[in-house]
Amino acid sequence: MARIPEPKAGMVVRYEYLWARQYEQGMTYGEKVRPCAILAVVEGKDDTTVYVSPITHTAPFHPEESIQLAPETKRRLNLDGQTSWLMVNEVNKFTWPGEDLRRIPQSQPASYTYGSLPETVLLEARQKLKDFNQRRELHLVPRDHAVARSYNRMAG
Repeated sequence: MARIPEPKAGMVVRYEYLWARQYEQGMTYGEKVRPCAILAVVEGKDDTTVYVSPITHTAPFHPEESIQLAPETKRRLNLDGQTSWLMVNEVNKFTWPGEDLRRIPQSQPASYTYGSLPETVLLEARQKLKDFNQRRELHLVPRDHAVARSYNRMAG
């Protein structure tokens, strides 16, 4: 059995990510489990909230919305050899560990994490996230499922 780690900014986890466009269509569960980077961790009185951004093979339409990951970073994280981008214009927000965190298949020892982003990538991602938020262009998707379902009912 894999032990769920304490979340840390920069950690790359396997997560069922829900894209903002899917959320806006009323979906509450992601279609794909993918690597996602934890960009922020907020410790509350009774719980911990994390903000994750997805890593994708799909090239962004607007390059400023992402950071291309270096091949060395992908190798260190044991990700595939395809070109990938960390999207920084949207995040999923949830109470750690949530129900969408997934174990990495065949990981030995069993793990939920691939490793961590380089500090320079984390700092750049957090700055871009902050910039999108200040311009009110950040897409934030709540993933605490009871909250997301009630939000969708109110919005619909």
